[in-house]
Amino acid sequence: MVYPILYKATETNFEHLGVSVLSDAFECYASKERNGIYTLEFDYPVNGKDVSKIKEGMKIKTDTGYRTKKQIFIVSKITKNKDKFEIYCQHISQVKTAMNAISPDISVVNASASRALEIWRANLLDSRDEIFTWSDISTLNSTVWKVENIETARDALGGKSGSILDVWGGEYEFDNLNIKLHKSMGVDSPTVIAYGKNLIDLEQEQSILETYTSVFPFKKYTDDKNNEQLIVLPETIIDSPHVNSFTHRRILKLDLSSDDNVKSVEQLRSKAEAYIKSNNVGVPKVNLKLNYQDLSKVEGIFDTPALEEVDLCDKLKVFYSDLGIMNESAKVIKVVWDVILEEYHKIEVGDSKSNFGESTSVKLESLQNQNDNLNNRLNTILAEQEASFNKFFKGKAKDIEDAVKTGIEKGQLKSEEKIKK
Repeated sequence: MVYPILYKATETNFEHLGVSVLSDAFECYASKERNGIYTLEFDYPVNGKDVSKIKEGMKIKTDTGYRTKKQIFIVSKITKNKDKFEIYCQHISQVKTAMNAISPDISVVNASASRALEIWRANLLDSRDEIFTWSDISTLNSTVWKVENIETARDALGGKSGSILDVWGGEYEFDNLNIKLHKSMGVDSPTVIAYGKNLIDLEQEQSILETYTSVFPFKKYTDDKNNEQLIVLPETIIDSPHVNSFTHRRILKLDLSSDDNVKSVEQLRSKAEAYIKSNNVGVPKVNLKLNYQDLSKVEGIFDTPALEEVDLCDKLKVFYSDLGIMNESAKVIKVVWDVILEEYHKIEVGDSKSNFGESTSVKLESLQNQNDNLNNRLNTILAEQEASFNKFFKGKAKDIEDAVKTGIEKGQLKSEEKIKK
């Protein structure tokens, strides 16, 4: 067993045992998400030997996976319950970037991701000399970090429109204060998870039900004479290679009206075929949450130690045995490491395109549009119900009034008869 080590808040040398080894800690888990959070949480008994030493702002060292060693966390919150303290810590990179800022209105022009990170680091208002950056993404792009849009230094790294992650893409590796942006951070694992045969997950069932098999592409445009025109395919729809794996077609309408390059049926077909290929139409999106104890139930895992030693952003394959379809774009998008037992507590496998940082502004706009559409739909439904209600009761008002009067009169007659008896 291994326990987290506590250090002073000002410590910079972590090659010793610090203030104390927290051997009374329990339920100790480090969580990492792809391009997301990086946290450490553990419980500590109220009568533990070091309970009085743990303070907010202090540092803790621990491993967080098979390939991520000696990571430093900052104690951010201590919550006391009846018989224990709950300790919540953030990775040092998260604290040093989220609680930091950059100079206002920084422009990055025609630069690689590596150069963009250098400009970001050079404009940090704090901890500049402690942080190091690197990237293997050579694509040249440009962006601007406006002071009104970029509140923290971390916003410029990812999670905001115009951030490095938003513009250059990639996958972040946070190795203490070494910040690396990879084209692809993980390794290719030979592991195949056979879904449907030895792994059951209700969320994945829903994903299969929502999988499209075919697309119906079209384009609407206005011609030179101001007449509305519509381009569709003679065959109307195009099937994915996996259409026969399903009991019936599930058709996605593909609106290409905003694509100025589509001017003919042939171009429409070409765009639709490219969409099917690049979006894996017909292949269910992966959404599997595996508890560590489940891993032994997954066929083939312990023939090799591959999945046992998997880490964040590693690529896996998911085989849908009932459908005969292999999803080769699955990735480990979250890991929860049991610090004390030195093994994974949970692993989450998702589609490799899932990324909170990619096109964040587009996603937010999409969510807002969905919300607006929902509100509009609700208002429409309410208006329709109110109109139906009014129409019904106005039309029936006389009948209802007569029925009520008749009911009252019958009740009075019955009462009078009882009195006479």
